[in-house]
Amino acid sequence: MAIRKKRNGEIEVTQEIPIRSDKIKFKISASRESWLTLYSLSIGSPKHLRDLVYLNFTEPVCRFIDLGPRFRGINRGREDFVLKMKASIPSIYYWVFWWLKEPSKNWPTDLGRLVEEIKAQPWNISGRRRIPNAAEVTAYLFEKDFGKERRKNGLLKWTDNPERFRRTFISNSEFAKFFKIQPPKYFLKVSTLPHPKAI
Repeated sequence: MAIRKKRNGEIEVTQEIPIRSDKIKFKISASRESWLTLYSLSIGSPKHLRDLVYLNFTEPVCRFIDLGPRFRGINRGREDFVLKMKASIPSIYYWVFWWLKEPSKNWPTDLGRLVEEIKAQPWNISGRRRIPNAAEVTAYLFEKDFGKERRKNGLLKWTDNPERFRRTFISNSEFAKFFKIQPPKYFLKVSTLPHPKAI
């Protein structure tokens, strides 16, 4: 970490933060009073600070990087919702993907319950009550939690075509790259189904 006081009186901090297999470098410059405010928020209201960082930094930058001028036609006006889904879906998809490769007796209780719920759905009558794949499980989970918002944004029902869901939110998403290269143990050490609304 490097801390220096600039000529204009602001205090500048340069820091590299290790995040699993990567490092993120930040350079932040603010007045003494602003640093004290950030400190107070981090102690007294960490959730509020997290929301401020998300709304004012990571969310706008990710929209610029991943969506930006490429949002055209049918997706125009849906940027916020689609960005939120693109950022949320990959971590859960790969969690499901790696756990489904384990023997079912080792599955977390939440995943086993979800798989049985999907197998019992009226639309899952293709002549075989097979174990659903990661795209089907993830599409079903997000449809349960965000179906109302999906309909409001005029998007097609995700469980109708899980493969299209996978292509949209996994194969063609910049957000999925980090999770794709993680080893299985990164996901298997988490034995509770991540809840989409909590991400």
